[in-house]
Amino acid sequence: MGRQCKDYDAIEAGGQGLCSGGTWPDEKLDVPYQGVRPSEACCVCGGGTIAATPFRPPLAGRALYEGQRIPQRSPALPVPVTSDQVALGKGCALAGAGLSMTALGGIYGTVLNGSNSVSCDLTAYQDPVRGLVSTSTIDVSVGAFSYGFQTLEFVFSFQGEAQGMTAQPSEFPVKYDASGVKFQQFTKLCAPSVDDWLKIDEKSGTLSYAYAGQGFDPPAVLEATCAVVAKREDSTTTRATVAVRLVRHWTGAAYRIGAAASDPVEARIGDQMPAVDLEDTLPDGYTHYARPAHALKVEVVRRTRDNQLLALPPADAPQVLDVSCQGSPVDDSNLVAGKKEGQSGCEGYTLSSQDYDYSGKTLKKVPGGENACCSACDQYGSDCGGWSWYANVCYLKPHGHDFYPNAGRVAGKKKQGPSPPPEALGPFAWSRQTGEVRFRGRLALVIDPATGALRPSAPDLHMPVDVGRAKVLVQCSVALGYRGLALPSVSLTVEIKDNACWLPHSPTTPPGDPDPVRDSRMWTKTDENKTRQQCIRECR
Repeated sequence: MGRQCKDYDAIEAGGQGLCSGGTWPDEKLDVPYQGVRPSEACCVCGGGTIAATPFRPPLAGRALYEGQRIPQRSPALPVPVTSDQVALGKGCALAGAGLSMTALGGIYGTVLNGSNSVSCDLTAYQDPVRGLVSTSTIDVSVGAFSYGFQTLEFVFSFQGEAQGMTAQPSEFPVKYDASGVKFQQFTKLCAPSVDDWLKIDEKSGTLSYAYAGQGFDPPAVLEATCAVVAKREDSTTTRATVAVRLVRHWTGAAYRIGAAASDPVEARIGDQMPAVDLEDTLPDGYTHYARPAHALKVEVVRRTRDNQLLALPPADAPQVLDVSCQGSPVDDSNLVAGKKEGQSGCEGYTLSSQDYDYSGKTLKKVPGGENACCSACDQYGSDCGGWSWYANVCYLKPHGHDFYPNAGRVAGKKKQGPSPPPEALGPFAWSRQTGEVRFRGRLALVIDPATGALRPSAPDLHMPVDVGRAKVLVQCSVALGYRGLALPSVSLTVEIKDNACWLPHSPTTPPGDPDPVRDSRMWTKTDENKTRQQCIRECR
């Protein structure tokens, strides 16, 4: 049939698509091509590669206290909300704790006294017809009092030794229903001990970060599990268990590819591109340290003023929030033709090297030497955009054409100011499931959805059809962040070259005219170790 999925999309086809809204096409149009039907291959026709969207359950990582109220008008929802049809696992004790659930999976209600912690499966039916079902586990801690979370994270970032270790947040207050119970005294016991940096206010129960170390001198123990005991007015006690962590977060990130983070990753169609990891950015005066052939168990930085090595506590890498990519075709015409210097009377022209021509239909022939061609083009007027010279004749040509190899010729091209940037290609679609970045269904690169790293992959773009050039720059913006905190986006550029020679079309020469009329498609080298002649022979 020769059609693509975009031909079946009503939006892509200007409202004349063959499918709409996931419905199957007419039976006469659902004809297999190479064994695959549109209803199997195209999302708009109810096919394609589809997978359920994962989600974080409501109240994930939270700790509730007896008497705590969650309003029905603002329930705790899954993130993201992926379905309006959900189901709880068999035997789920959510109602036993005084809690209920909306059709979207939002939890609301008032926690009953004496309730136990709740753990049960939540299933979201995202597309029952095509079997898109995703399940996550609700795990809610319930007690007489809480600190809001099951794990308390005191977060700091490396800002240099002079800044020391300042944690944010610096404290977590205790939460309980003051109308129903009053506590007089709080104590804690942690294993292993973290008393050098974690303190508790005996009256209020607030847990706070209070480290006495000077400069950047992190504690030896960075995480523990603590039992906090609260004493009521009647001298009875109750307790809550909470994990505490002293964790480092990145302040920014970069892909370190070459001498600068902005250097592109070089790739070639069919060849495996290198893996490139993300790393956190450091303050001025510090650089990342790596020992060749050694895997270091801790992160090490070098202080540049004296080459002193410092070990940093392990960091929690940020989450990948989103990836957006676009492509820009690269025109290599100037790289092929080069520029010839020193010819007088040709200011305002780019001159080719020897054995290069300028394409386009001849406007006028002007007899004369090579040095007369620029002035002849100027005298012709604004319609002349360049010339080629052969056998003591200047062939004047219009604007909008390029140099191409042709033995015995020399050419000139009138400068038009900065060249407009090539039209961007898009969209390049990133899959949150696999990390694949594809253009028109073909693989360009892979960005790991968990780490943001560039994975090894072999691009298979159809350069002549999809790009129209022998080289394309794929520029990606990677959004990173932690819960409640977004980091600056990180840029990644991958330069993808074709793995085949690009040659000019066969010229058509008018009778009696040695100047061929050609279009602007031209030859470019794809291997620095091969000459033009070798490449041509290989393509033949």
